[in-house]
Amino acid sequence: MKRLLPLLFLLCALCGNTQSAPAPDTTTADSTWRPNSGFYKKYFSMVMGYHGPKYHYAELGFAINEWGVVGHHPIAWALYATTEVYMNRDIVVAPKLGAWIGGGSAMGINLLYYSNLEGSGRFALRPEIGIGMGPARLTYGYNFDFTKKEFPFMNKHGLNLVFMVPMKLLSEIKFVPFRHW
Repeated sequence: MKRLLPLLFLLCALCGNTQSAPAPDTTTADSTWRPNSGFYKKYFSMVMGYHGPKYHYAELGFAINEWGVVGHHPIAWALYATTEVYMNRDIVVAPKLGAWIGGGSAMGINLLYYSNLEGSGRFALRPEIGIGMGPARLTYGYNFDFTKKEFPFMNKHGLNLVFMVPMKLLSEIKFVPFRHW
């Protein structure tokens, strides 16, 4: 797992470099470059995800998310309330509030409360970094424990694969391109 973190940082750097391109010549009146063209779509979405690798959690919940393109740059953000569930011999649930932004590379922050439904639980803060575009992201996260109680079945760090399924379009904004004269 120690070799995975540098690989994720390398992937994020490569994603950022592939999106950069030289600006076209805008000195002519018939230039077709549209720096302000693009769109945003805001959705109410269902969130589905997987978190692992030591203890395998499934995630299900809801989000308000927005994604779009400005010029040639993809952008996305989300605010969500979900629950991660671990089911084996023991059941562990982790209600979660979080936010993330992305556009090739992605980063986010989550607040979780892990509970075994028998009175034992603990709070954790999980920052994440990785790749994400539109409604999907693949990130690496590390759980910072707020309580020092012994609690099994909590990943100290791991990979997160999350996808948001749009359920309702809340708003849509289209930018009208303009010409440089």
